[in-house]
Amino acid sequence: METLYMMLQMFAAVMIMCGVAVLVWWLNKKYNIEKRPWLYRVAVGVIFGVMAILSTHFGVKYEAMVVNVRDTAPLIAGLLFGPWSGIIAGVIGGVERYIVGKYFGIGVYTTVACSVSTILAGVIAALLRRFVFENKKPTPLYGFAIGAVMEVFHMLALLISKINDINYAFEIVRTVTLPMVLFTALGVMIASFLISVVSGRNRKNANLRHSAKDRESMPITRTFQLWLLVFVVIGFAMTFTFTYVAQTRVTVDNMQSVMKLYAEDVWTKIDEVEQGISDAEKLMKEQSIMAGYSVKNDMVYAMSNGSLSNELLTELCKAYRIYVIEVIGADGVIDYSSVADHIGYDMANSDQSKEFLVLLDGVTEYYVQDIQQIGYDGSYVMYAGVALPDGKGFIQVGYDSSNLSAYSELLDFSSITAESRIGEAGFILVLDEDYKVVSGSAIYVGMGLRSLGIGTWQEGFGEFYIMGEKSYCYMERNEKYNALLVISDEEMYKDRDIFAIETAFNGILLFAIIFVLIFQLVRTVIVRNLHKINQSLARITRGNLSEVVNVRTNAEFTSLSDDINSTVKTLKRYIADAESRIDKELEFAKEIQYSALPTVYPPFPERKEFDICASMDAAKEVGGDFYDYFFMDANKLVMVIADVSGKGIPAALFMMKSKTLIKSLAETGKMSAAKILESANNELCDGNEAEMFVTAWIGILDVTTGEMNCANAGHEYPVIMRESGDFELLIDKHGFVLAGMSGARYREYSLKVNPGDKIFLYTDGVVEATDKNNELYGVERLLKVLNDNKQLTVHETLKKVREDIDLFVGDAPQFDDITMMALELHLSKGNLKELEVEPKLEQMPTVTDFVEEYLESKDIPMKHIAQINIAVDEIFSNIARYSNATRSTVGIGASQDKIIIKFTDDGVPYNPLDKDDPDVTLGAEERQIGGLGIFMVKKTMSDVSYEYTEGRNILTLTKELKK
Repeated sequence: METLYMMLQMFAAVMIMCGVAVLVWWLNKKYNIEKRPWLYRVAVGVIFGVMAILSTHFGVKYEAMVVNVRDTAPLIAGLLFGPWSGIIAGVIGGVERYIVGKYFGIGVYTTVACSVSTILAGVIAALLRRFVFENKKPTPLYGFAIGAVMEVFHMLALLISKINDINYAFEIVRTVTLPMVLFTALGVMIASFLISVVSGRNRKNANLRHSAKDRESMPITRTFQLWLLVFVVIGFAMTFTFTYVAQTRVTVDNMQSVMKLYAEDVWTKIDEVEQGISDAEKLMKEQSIMAGYSVKNDMVYAMSNGSLSNELLTELCKAYRIYVIEVIGADGVIDYSSVADHIGYDMANSDQSKEFLVLLDGVTEYYVQDIQQIGYDGSYVMYAGVALPDGKGFIQVGYDSSNLSAYSELLDFSSITAESRIGEAGFILVLDEDYKVVSGSAIYVGMGLRSLGIGTWQEGFGEFYIMGEKSYCYMERNEKYNALLVISDEEMYKDRDIFAIETAFNGILLFAIIFVLIFQLVRTVIVRNLHKINQSLARITRGNLSEVVNVRTNAEFTSLSDDINSTVKTLKRYIADAESRIDKELEFAKEIQYSALPTVYPPFPERKEFDICASMDAAKEVGGDFYDYFFMDANKLVMVIADVSGKGIPAALFMMKSKTLIKSLAETGKMSAAKILESANNELCDGNEAEMFVTAWIGILDVTTGEMNCANAGHEYPVIMRESGDFELLIDKHGFVLAGMSGARYREYSLKVNPGDKIFLYTDGVVEATDKNNELYGVERLLKVLNDNKQLTVHETLKKVREDIDLFVGDAPQFDDITMMALELHLSKGNLKELEVEPKLEQMPTVTDFVEEYLESKDIPMKHIAQINIAVDEIFSNIARYSNATRSTVGIGASQDKIIIKFTDDGVPYNPLDKDDPDVTLGAEERQIGGLGIFMVKKTMSDVSYEYTEGRNILTLTKELKK
């Protein structure tokens, strides 16, 4: 229960510290404290230094010890937040620990070890972050390993600092090592994991099971780290296991030798005691016989003078220090005794006393019994008898325990091994033939083997639970006794455990150092040189064939560098040969591609209704952009501009297919712009295994009316300029790219193009042209150059835009095809502003007002307006008077260079141009009546034409405007 409570408290302390780490990371992300590096480092160091201090003062009590996770704080600071933060946290926590231990009596015994460990935790974390992890956060697995190794150093420092008190230091280490190592390691691991999660850095677990794709993308340093860690762990485990087993065997062998020596010592002591008993008994017998003769002489003298009495015997007992003196008569009955109760006792009544009757045979002079135990308390007595002269009886003297104390002590076996110790707490017991303890500590005397916890066992070595404690035992026996030697496993293996822990701690630190050193050595000697070679190879693969690989730190890298350089030289020769051949082929391909695009300007010299021009500059020898313009019938001009994904030959081939397909679909004359794109898309999707696609814009313009049917398949927005206005983006409705998805639908829209309006089309290579600073040309700059030059013809406009792009890009390479198309619609008979009026003279003001307002809106000079008004008055009055028409229409249009007025009526067919012009050289009275008005119209207008179609008279006046 105590252990569980300790674990919960330690885990809580760990989670608090991890929570602080996450909070610090969050605050830095929110307020960007890291932009002030030193403030950030110091702040983090102080925060975790305070956490280390709190861990010192709020440690967890466990088995009379105090455990904590103080070293976790500088480790987290150094590994996860930066080297200087770790050092600051370690110094704060370590110095404070020394002060409170030295001057305030807190954890005095471990002051030095704990202080040094905390400071070094920060320093080591800083070094690992800087040199091993190259200023990157370690994975949780490495965090766990570093935390464990650091706390192992802490324990080793404690053992080393208390080498003169190793046993107590070992008890501390044995108690606190597991919780402190485990929870320090867990603290660093959990903090690393949480920071990775909240920062979105999803690093893979360091294990050896990776997919082939993972292995391909894994750096060699990572792979080497993992395998080196595995081998180091295996090496440590094997070394420690072998050492532990060997040390255990040595400990057992040594203990067996010691126990055998102790057993021999027991037998020696027993032999000495038995020999002492024999010598003492012999001496006591001699002394008792001498005392018997002395008493006999005294008795004979007393008998002779009649002074024999019991009182005399009592005085003689005191004089000779004898327990009892008795006088036995010839009948074997005690006549006199120093003990009154013995008087009158017949010696023949017991086997012990009966033995002395042999002194009445007249031959035997003395008789002595062996020392023996009598009575309920087992006290020792000895009796001797001396015959009186003339067969008058005999004298008996007796010794009790007070007289035989020295002998009694010799016979007390319980004291033979009572003080004997094996180690500090091991003991030796002597058992009799019935396996009862006769010698040893008083608590064991009288106990049997089963009571001790052994059960049935005769001799040899074995492990048993003696009085509930697991112990190592040795039993040896002789003819009369058994020697049992016992030592607890804890004490027996204590030196082994101390050695094992020191070995383990040293091994862990050694292997950790070896791991870091080998890793650094491999990274320095191999990995960095491989990186140098890879960097050179990367430059070579990017096309820099003049790059020379020059890594010559050892023979292998020298050979590799020479081989790569030789290969590059050979490759350069092959490339030069191939380039020469490919250049010719690409030049031929370029000629073929450009021949498929309309390049003659003007493309339709006979068509005056519009002006159109286009250009394409490929980023490579051949490009993926294309444009096209062609008539699908007499008056409908189709305009197409497109951009194929990719560049080079594949894009050029796909471009040719797309261009041909769109043109063939449009020339059927049966499809709208949207239907053309839908059909083209389905055709291009079929068999598009290369997964290429096309952005395209198509417009079908009726050049007579200005009506335009358009559709956009993911292409750039068109730019349109209305007459006398500015160029602006036309935000049209985009559809999906061609060849992107079969069955895609496209939305079409209508556009009214008026005389003087201009349309500019382009691909993304125009607006995404990039200068050396990686800045884009952009739509705004395109609109600016168009508006600054809107007075130019379409051909001049394209040239001006290209010049501006070149000026912007400078020396930067062209990354994409640059394709442009421009169209300007001119004035034609079919795109005039019309007024339908009743052909009556009273409608004349309406007609003239309509014409004047229109011309004034176009800023036409007044002299031209006056001439046109005269012509309009003449023509409309003739229609009203003579045509018998019921409906009439007046249409007017103006551009920068001409004005067109068209009169339409449903009257009788009449061509006023068929009438001969009047001879204006004649006088008025001589000229024929009529014809002068139409003559004046012909003279003021630049052109007058007539036609009769579909039951209508159509008279068109054209007025050229001289600039």
